[in-house]
Amino acid sequence: MIKRIGKTDVLHRGVIYNGVGYFAGITADAGFSSVYEQAANIFEKADKLFDAAGTSKEQLLSTQIFLKDLGAKEEMNRAWKEWLPADYLSARATIGNADLGAGVLIEIVFTAAVS
Repeated sequence: MIKRIGKTDVLHRGVIYNGVGYFAGITADAGFSSVYEQAANIFEKADKLFDAAGTSKEQLLSTQIFLKDLGAKEEMNRAWKEWLPADYLSARATIGNADLGAGVLIEIVFTAAVS
């Protein structure tokens, strides 16, 4: 059975199937001007979304991080390491994308195991 959570006009924020949660790209709320701040806000939002889906950051399988400027990767990595304990690091890709939208410096897509 497929479970969908967080319906919007164009997507569900999460879709769970066969013990795996697929989570739509998350961007930061308005008002955060650095990659570090935006990443930290995204991680807070992800924690809430994971909780609603019955999973957690410790269950991450894969993460795709889209950065407007790959030169900010270390700044993003700092927020990443503060949020996610080293024992729970997922498979991960960081991809440059110059056009994420107005004011958006980072967008993150997650996949996690769901019990």
